[in-house]
Amino acid sequence: MNHIVIRPARPEDVRPAFALALRVYMIYSAPHRRTGHLSRLYVDPAYHRRGIATALMDTLIAAMDTPKIALGSSPHGVPFYLKYGFVPTDEEQHKHGAIWTPMEYTPSPPN
Repeated sequence: MNHIVIRPARPEDVRPAFALALRVYMIYSAPHRRTGHLSRLYVDPAYHRRGIATALMDTLIAAMDTPKIALGSSPHGVPFYLKYGFVPTDEEQHKHGAIWTPMEYTPSPPN
């Protein structure tokens, strides 16, 4: 049996760890993704309130060919999504230490 070493991550571990997470996600989660579900949208806090999330949402919504877009928002993201036009579809959820509010958006038909 190989000797396994468990240690805190170091800065040089970031890229390999991200590559591993992406590889595993693409194998086990991506094939089962629901159409019209936005799973993650992050903007570095240093760049909040500069229109970046809005630009990303505009791009995503234009690219998604679906009648509704669903997501689970963190408590911090709820005001952004409400302002964008998402509506809660249930109460705030708590599970395994995670907190989110299920939300949905119905894009306007193109003019």
